[in-house]
Amino acid sequence: MVTLSDIAREAGVSVSVASRVLNRDATLRIRETTRERVVEVARRLDYAPNHRARSLRLARTGAIAFVVPEVNNAIFAEVVRGVEDGADELGLDVLMGSGTRLDPGTGFLERLDSQRRVDGFLIQPLDTAGPGDVFAGRNAPEVWLNTFRPDGSVYLDNAAGARVAVEHLLALGHTRIGLVGGRDGSYTARERRAGYIETLKEAGQVPRPEWATAYGYSAAEGRRAGLDLLGDDGGSPGPGGERPTALLVANVNAAIGVLGAARELDVAVPGDVSVVALHDVWFAEYSEPGLTVVRLPLYEMGYHGIHDLHRRVSGEPAGARRIVDPAPRLVVRGSTAPAA
Repeated sequence: MVTLSDIAREAGVSVSVASRVLNRDATLRIRETTRERVVEVARRLDYAPNHRARSLRLARTGAIAFVVPEVNNAIFAEVVRGVEDGADELGLDVLMGSGTRLDPGTGFLERLDSQRRVDGFLIQPLDTAGPGDVFAGRNAPEVWLNTFRPDGSVYLDNAAGARVAVEHLLALGHTRIGLVGGRDGSYTARERRAGYIETLKEAGQVPRPEWATAYGYSAAEGRRAGLDLLGDDGGSPGPGGERPTALLVANVNAAIGVLGAARELDVAVPGDVSVVALHDVWFAEYSEPGLTVVRLPLYEMGYHGIHDLHRRVSGEPAGARRIVDPAPRLVVRGSTAPAA
């Protein structure tokens, strides 16, 4: 078994320097060539660090808790992949749970925290919950995903995503654009609505409140919104009985419900109404029609989230990080078309 001493001897450095290089100690001041030599020797000798011994030395578990609203939600697959890749780089184990563990009374997070079974918490909040609403760690630090918290959060540029979607619809000649939004208590819903409104106004359009819903991100809530906005008896049509010719759906799961509502109402997509959604998942390509979406950097959010949490665990400040690279990207499929 290759040891740290073997790495240090082969690289011509002290064991302390080898350890600090391989543990990515940003405070270590050595030549870059020396750092590269240590890393190369470790790679060549197939060195595997003893994280158990390191955890005991630092009084850490080497594990973090990662909580998402729904573990079977396809949107979170990319977030999970980013978290797992980051954890592998950092030598961390990930304990994953669903958002029901955030509910008051379960005691799940509080138990992990009080028993010091994890070093930190990476939390994707429920749509209706904000940072600190359900849990505040007393012993272990937290980083929250896709919500804003100045002392520990990593979030998407949700307004920019909405802007890309609305600009696509405007470029197709649509001027009657509605919004199928998330719940009012959701940070992402507020940001996406703000991007929708701002982009319409910049184009000289007047956003119509009667063409916007705030039911939530699920397929069932999307169906309800679709029935309201597209049906003869639902919602409140605009002046002259007009209804939207295009919809921005703030979450791809809700977009599946909108497509279902359109079929029920015999409304053709994209012939009668164009639909563009935020987030890209495997089923968006295979829906009928295929969903035009705006792809947001979910992988990068998870990856940077666990790295920022690791920094907090190490005593460094994390702050709030907005993921702007890569930028939101439009993926055009069959659910959008030029205005009739």
